[in-house]
Amino acid sequence: MAAREAKKQGYRCVVIGFFPENQSQLVEYADQFYLQNPSQFTQIIKTLQAERVTELVMLGKFSKELLYGGDFQPDAQWLALLQSLNKKNDDSIMLAIVAKLAELGITVLDQELFLADYVLRLGVYTKRQPTPAEVADIIYGYPLAKGVAGLDIGQTVAVAKGAILAVEAIDGTNATIIRGGQLAKGPITVLKVTKPLQDKRFDIPVMGFDTIKSLHQAGGGVLAVEADQVFFLDLEKSIEYADAHNLTICAFNPRAIEAGSSNIFA
Repeated sequence: MAAREAKKQGYRCVVIGFFPENQSQLVEYADQFYLQNPSQFTQIIKTLQAERVTELVMLGKFSKELLYGGDFQPDAQWLALLQSLNKKNDDSIMLAIVAKLAELGITVLDQELFLADYVLRLGVYTKRQPTPAEVADIIYGYPLAKGVAGLDIGQTVAVAKGAILAVEAIDGTNATIIRGGQLAKGPITVLKVTKPLQDKRFDIPVMGFDTIKSLHQAGGGVLAVEADQVFFLDLEKSIEYADAHNLTICAFNPRAIEAGSSNIFA
């Protein structure tokens, strides 16, 4: 989607893909496409320099679980970067990558530059409206989700009946939803938020069809995101699925919650 929009805006588009399943779609919009190993940072840098790249957008999921698996064999450039960090949380790693690219004359752009049409705006998108109890859970869960996000642990919490059931960690959003449903044994309210000081160059939260399927698998309920801050892919397909399974997709106004209002969709 981003590559298509970049071409529409007149950019020459060089794509470095890390996963083979992305290739068939990306080559259609790429002036040059490279499938490279994410553990080979030196080769990636050489490719960027060879293509004279000066602006770059980082998109997609590159899970930190790779750092703990045998498939990720970092080269010397990666090892030097990782060893230079006191903390290896998401922000520390990404900021170090951004700084390294800046040394090479490459500016990392905001992710929203080519994906503005996929940001979920304020409102309820499904036939099913949140119940008063679910609105109360959104209001209750929001500052707690924001606190967890501020610690760079995760950006998702699952709530039911005024209690936090699950908090996202390295396992990701969908696993968090499933854990919350297992504990609730019934509908849950899932909140997705940005970090308090969200760097829009990386790690903007993303939801999509797999997320809403996970909510159904977990027992149903509400998927609530911070309005104007979260990407939602395959929205029409997700709304259709949600309506068929009596689920709710909504984007709430965080400023209303902070002001103490219960009118969170205005």
